[in-house]
Amino acid sequence: TATFAMLDGDQGGDPGAAARILHDFAGSAAVFGARRLHAALVEAEAHARDGDRPALEASIARARPLWQRTRDAVLDRHPDRATAKTEG
Repeated sequence: TATFAMLDGDQGGDPGAAARILHDFAGSAAVFGARRLHAALVEAEAHARDGDRPALEASIARARPLWQRTRDAVLDRHPDRATAKTEG
């Protein structure tokens, strides 16, 4: 997704920018009730704020499949938006 792409790109080298992106993403996950995804993103945000790059990368790696499952579950519930499944 665009968020993970930003974290992998230039933003990933800036812990402050990564923390802000992760904070926003975690907030969105919380709004949708995606508890596991939210927890993984909050953990990643903490590692970004601490400047712990290896732990940040590990947390992001754990969050990716959670994001994919969450996204797929939302799209499965809203088949009218199934075309978005190939866009993100």
